[in-house]
Amino acid sequence: MELLNDANISRWREAGLEIAGWTLRSVEGAAWASDLRFTALCVEGEGATAARAATR
Repeated sequence: MELLNDANISRWREAGLEIAGWTLRSVEGAAWASDLRFTALCVEGEGATAARAATR
């Protein structure tokens, strides 16, 4: 079961929860998480490059 999906994230944010994602290794994963405005991200490899670019 995949808990980290768009529907759950929307529900958790509406409930006032902060959301952190880790360890995101792909460009796609980091971009997806950045678009959802996570409170915190832990990234490595290509994911780190994508996360840096998204925050500039």
